[in-house]
This record gives sequence, structure tokens and C-alpha cells, in this order.
Amino acid sequence: MGDTDRGHAVVIGGSIAGLVAARLLAEAFDRVTVVERDALEGGPEVRRGVPQGHHVHGLLARGAQVLEELFPGLDAELEKAGAPRLHIGLDVGYLGAYGWASPFQPPIPFRAASRPLLEHCVRLRARELEKVKVLAGRQVAGLLTSSGNGRVTGVLHEHAGGGGEERLEADLVVDASGRGSRAPAWLERMGRTPPRESVVDAFVGYSTRIYEDIPPLRDGWRSVFVLWAPPITRGGVVFPIEGGRAYVTLAGVGRDYPPTDEAGFTAFAGTLRSPHVHEAISRARPVTDIHATRSTANRWLHYERLKDLPAGLVVLGDAVCAFNPIYGQGMTVAVLGAELLGRLAKRPIPAGKLPLQFQQGLAELVGQVWTMSTSEDFRFSTTQGKVPVGTRISHRYFNALLQLCSTDVDATRTVVRVVQLLDPPGLLLRPGIALRALAHSIRAG
Repeated sequence: MGDTDRGHAVVIGGSIAGLVAARLLAEAFDRVTVVERDALEGGPEVRRGVPQGHHVHGLLARGAQVLEELFPGLDAELEKAGAPRLHIGLDVGYLGAYGWASPFQPPIPFRAASRPLLEHCVRLRARELEKVKVLAGRQVAGLLTSSGNGRVTGVLHEHAGGGGEERLEADLVVDASGRGSRAPAWLERMGRTPPRESVVDAFVGYSTRIYEDIPPLRDGWRSVFVLWAPPITRGGVVFPIEGGRAYVTLAGVGRDYPPTDEAGFTAFAGTLRSPHVHEAISRARPVTDIHATRSTANRWLHYERLKDLPAGLVVLGDAVCAFNPIYGQGMTVAVLGAELLGRLAKRPIPAGKLPLQFQQGLAELVGQVWTMSTSEDFRFSTTQGKVPVGTRISHRYFNALLQLCSTDVDATRTVVRVVQLLDPPGLLLRPGIALRALAHSIRAG
């Protein structure tokens, strides 16, 4: 293999992160192979390899923009499949610590689709690419390496049930296998340093059920997010999706886990800060069981700090950083990470330098979102993890900012655009909005 070979790339994992990476690597490599453990048969369905597949998945506005750029017409396909178009700032209600967020113009549109439908549509598009091949029902058992310089030269894969091992040579291996990534163990097996891990766990649990025939929501909202706020530890979401159905998710922080039995689920909904969710499920018809998860810790593996990261291997998506899913950041950060990899892959970067250069660039992207997510989690004393210096001061400022959002349209729009990753977080600290937030806080006492 040459120093900048771009012949064959192998992507481990066929979820959103892996599929988008494959789409972009196809612009730099002669061929790309996606190795996916699940069978990928039929239409949209919850896959075993996506443990959060039964729950609400929010694709933030920036992520949706990138997907539409990469797969033109994707939004129209989701619309044809029945996914409704909603507008943040117009018909989506957010109940925060200081009341309902102010409506604003122009609103931010987004397509409300289930994770299985979105992934199915992206997968169909990726499979249409001449350079991309998807090997389904196969799992990666280990990495192939060069005996000379320890470079990763491919993967060893087998049937998902075991057996039938095959070698797959590659110039680049991309691990996009999610929270269950085995890359740290593979590095140790090679005699390399595994990445250190940062963990912030707010002990969030949530339970989700899909309903149909949901009546019009109170106040004219089409979707509502009832957020928790200390000392209140409970929240809930009504999120319409394709087929005239809607996800209803109940969540609790600090081990205040919502039940999974019908009576308990309904009773928990009745304890939320507004009646919207409880009214919806009391008059709607459930069409699925209640599914629960408690695997929600923020987890960041610091590949960017490794000095002996081997050539030929990069890691992205949840395999690097898995956020508390309640904030809906994971898919968008995975898409943006794949976009970064695609840009670097087209540059004449030596194979030995590409992995660390990518992981360091990804860490810059992840770091901004990590700060937003974990800072919110640290509002609760039950959260475990290393509290950054200045967190209390940050909380005071953002309390003032959120209080301002209950009456200030411009502030609400700015906050929402930052949360949707359309604008940089630094906008929230500009003098104009900061002075208004502090003045409003002082007036409110």
C-alpha cells in the first residue's frame, strides 16, 4: 500500500454514521464496503443493532441539511412515506424551567420521521451508489494488520451467528459500530494504547410507546416537549411520525425511571408539569408495547489523545462519543463527523497522519456538543462525573438566558439555532443577548 492509497475503504456498521461515511468516502476511494451485523431485510424496521430504535430520534436541523445535500430528494422521500413536516418556533411547544418558549419567525422546519424510516431511506440511497457495497448479516471479528509497521490493513469478518471467517483487505477501516465498538480491545490486542474515557451519567431512563389516533394537542401544538427542571425530575414528549402515528416518550433523571406497565406509564404522564402528554395518551390508541432504556450515559473515548493510533483506522459516531440520547444530538454529530472524514479523505494526507488528524478534528466538533449536553446533566446533584470548572457560573447565566426566552423572541430564535447546531455556541455569549438576559433576570428578581 502506498502512503496515500485510496483504493478500498471498509466501514464497520451500517447505521446512519456508517452509511453517510460510505457515501462520502465513495468520493475519495475506488470502492467502499459496509459490513453490517444485522440482516437488513425488508423495509423500515427496528434493528437489533440499534438499541435506541424503539425511541424518538431527533435529527437536528443541521444534520437534516447535510443529509439532503448528500442525498438530494431524501426529504421528499420521507414526505412520500408519510413523515410530517413540523416547524420549530411555530407548532412545536417547549416547556422549559421558566415557561413555554416564545414562538418566533421564521420557524425552523424539520421532517418528523422515525429512526427506522430515516435509516431505511438513507440505506437505499447508499446502496444505489456504484462504488458502495453493503455486506449484511456479517460481523467484524478483528482487524488485519501489517507485521512490518502495525498499520491496519483490513478486517476479519464472519457470519453474525459465528463461523465462515473471511479476510477483507482495505486501505482504510472506519469503525462506526456505535456504543458497542470493540476498537479499544482491538488496539490493546495490537499492543497499542486504548483511549481513555470520560463519562457523565445523569441516570436518565425513558419509556416509549407508539400511538395512533392522537387527538389535537392543547394550545394548538403539533408536538410538545415537556422538559424537566430541578427539582422536577420528569419530562415527556409527543412526537408525530409517519403513518399518522406518534411517539410518546416519558423520561426521568436521577433514577426516577418511568414505568413500563400501562397503568404506571399513564400515571407517570399525569405527574408532568403540563397536561399535554397525559391528555394525548388518555384519548389515543397504543399500537406497540412500552419499550424502556437506561443506557443513556454520556461517554467519550479520547482517540484524539493517542500518540500511537495506527495508520489505516479511524473511529466515528457513537463509537467515539455517545451522548445522553434525551437531547437528540447523536445522529447529527455522527453525520457531521462523517462529513469531516469525507473532506480529509480527499486531501493528500499521508496514511500515517490521517487517523490522528481526523480524530483531533472530530474532538473539536464533539467538544462543543459535549459541553452543552453534560452541562445540562450537571444541573442535578445525582449526576456522576467530573464537573468542569465554571459549571455553576454557566448554569446561572443560562438560567437567565432561558428565563429571557419565555418573553424574548430574538433570544429564543438564537438559542434554538444553536441547539439545532445551525449556529456556533459563541452566539449565546454576545453582548447584545447577554446584557438582555442579565437585565431580565435582575428585573424578575
